[in-house]
Amino acid sequence: MSFFKDADIRGKTYAYTLLGCVMAIAFIGLAGIWGIAPADSILYKLIVTLITAGALSGFLFTLNAETDKKLSQRLVYIIGGCAVSLGLLVVLQIWTDFMNDVFFAKIISTLVVIGLLGAFALAVFDDFFENKKLKDENYLD
Repeated sequence: MSFFKDADIRGKTYAYTLLGCVMAIAFIGLAGIWGIAPADSILYKLIVTLITAGALSGFLFTLNAETDKKLSQRLVYIIGGCAVSLGLLVVLQIWTDFMNDVFFAKIISTLVVIGLLGAFALAVFDDFFENKKLKDENYLD
């Protein structure tokens, strides 16, 4: 899982993914201007897929597992896994419509709740360990 631990890899991946998504959306827009754009249903699916990929890469860029605490690393992996699963499910549902709407909403809601709980736990534990470190070094009473 060096992706989450190496800021250079995350930064390059984010930059190239975002650049690719923006370029593809611009190309689709230009194709529309010249009258060679795909059908509207495919056009919207393409644009939502590109926006999802760009947003997912940006979110994954913000995740940071550069810590020696195993709990924090595991929480980052859980949050990242939920985000990737969420993005893949949204794109898969847009293109294939393989789940009914109720089941899809339940899965998406579950992933969002797990991701938010993981983020909350990560924030609490990092704050707790930071305060403990400052107390141990006699910076806090």
